Amino acid sequence: MPERIRFGLIGLGRHGLRYAAHLLDPNPFAALTAVCRQDVQRGQEFAHTHNLQYFQNPRDLIHHAQVDAVILVIPPEAVLPLALETIHAQKPLIIEKPLSTNSPQAKEIVEAARAHHVPLMTAQTLRLDPLIQQMKQSGGEVGAWKYLVLTQRLESRPLENPKTHSLDKGDLLHIGVHLIDLVRYLTDQEVRKVRCELDQRSSQEPEGKALISVVTHMGLSCLLDISRVSPTRVTRAEIIGGRGQLIGDWTKRELSLLTPDHPPKIESLPPTQTIPLVISGFVRALQENRPMPITGTDGLRAVEIVDACYESAEKDQWVYLNPPSI
Repeated sequence: MPERIRFGLIGLGRHGLRYAAHLLDPNPFAALTAVCRQDVQRGQEFAHTHNLQYFQNPRDLIHHAQVDAVILVIPPEAVLPLALETIHAQKPLIIEKPLSTNSPQAKEIVEAARAHHVPLMTAQTLRLDPLIQQMKQSGGEVGAWKYLVLTQRLESRPLENPKTHSLDKGDLLHIGVHLIDLVRYLTDQEVRKVRCELDQRSSQEPEGKALISVVTHMGLSCLLDISRVSPTRVTRAEIIGGRGQLIGDWTKRELSLLTPDHPPKIESLPPTQTIPLVISGFVRALQENRPMPITGTDGLRAVEIVDACYESAEKDQWVYLNPPSI
């Protein structure tokens, strides 16, 4: 792998443009050399403006000699064939969350990457937020954990482009996967069972609210509140312990420690952009020949739990997850 990784980016929608902006910043270790966008005119204009190669066919980008690694920022239902194409081309790969639209496809990607010895990173970006990382490090200050509450209520908005969502899956898959991944990251425990309630925003749209109970294999209860039904935003992780509570708000950028014997300790953290942390972590792992900071298996676990949540909502009962097989 060369000292400076040349990236090909497939997907130049709103989120893909964020990746492009960071890769276009001067960087001695990473550079954007090629892009693919379905909208030919916009893709060509972007490539011309930034002196990049443009490809209408993503497979041509994957096999281009000036591309060392590939980033997929596309709808999850489109990921599988392009992920497998990249893996067979022996090129390291970042897949923006979720890893795929369902767990069988996610497992196929992870198994292929393992079989072909291709580095694979799932961009579960929230776990790279310094506030979340500090929360994980400080969790012991509240004593033994009694339960965990995770909230991601984003602003309601019409579904801008149905093609950007899986046909039968909505905000649980597309934004809730962040919180589901945080259960495993913050607790260092696997999920044993889930119970989920879903509400659709309308008869024409997939779910806009998910209320989920999760129990880990060590018996810790976690409550997840995921929605797009309000005009305002609340994003928060709360660890409730025997000696106090630790609350992290990644929108307000505040970490609060509440204990009975001291005034609330509130720390403000600066705004953080997590995409550069994804890119830098990926590049360092390649250069140092070590595991990715967020693995394909991490992405697979999150999608497996999402699938169990959809099954629970459909059956109106607890659904148990099998122990990890990968």
